[in-house]
Amino acid sequence: GRVDDGTSILDYEPEEINRKISINAAVAHYEWDKHYVTIVDTPGDAHFVYEAKSAMHVVEGAIIVIGANSGVKVQTENMWREASELELPRILFISKMDMERARFNDALSDARENLEGGKLVTLQLPIGQEKDFKGIVDLLANQAFLYEDSTGKFKKAPIPDELASQAEEERVKLIESLVEMDDELMERYLEGEEIAVDELYRCLKEGMKKGEIVPVLCGSALKLI
Repeated sequence: GRVDDGTSILDYEPEEINRKISINAAVAHYEWDKHYVTIVDTPGDAHFVYEAKSAMHVVEGAIIVIGANSGVKVQTENMWREASELELPRILFISKMDMERARFNDALSDARENLEGGKLVTLQLPIGQEKDFKGIVDLLANQAFLYEDSTGKFKKAPIPDELASQAEEERVKLIESLVEMDDELMERYLEGEEIAVDELYRCLKEGMKKGEIVPVLCGSALKLI
């Protein structure tokens, strides 16, 4: 369902439907890659912060969401600090890439300036922004993914020419951040050896578990990108 339509299975109380916000923490689940994943959807409104803080004590990781058109808010800083104190692995998701005034780089700079604890590493770059936002570049896979409509279906494509040099630059930064998690890999990388993607994913996972790395992803919740 959709929050804006009042059909979300996670915001089902009459007050939540009326105000189009989460008031209570709600639970949903799905299966992915032979894993059973439980999501605890928490309120983002400051008036109901106790629900979000309580949920943090029972989860194994947190996805902190900020708007590409608004950046880091006081509430974001509070929840980030809470996650740091609980030593929770985190993902930073920059949403609303399809909205007016969406600026990925500004939101990321804002996050780097105001969110302490864990190095923010860019895993994805947006393809377009505002009404022209249509997909993402996966820097580890070195691949573009284009979304044609709001069904969540995508197709693989070469990285657009206008993003090629930026993607290459960001990919080098990403790899350098990841190999820091493994001395042997770092040595091989410095000697000019190409590091396999599965080894980089292992470093990403290790860095997240230690709280030293926070991957940054982007998209549009409304357009299922």
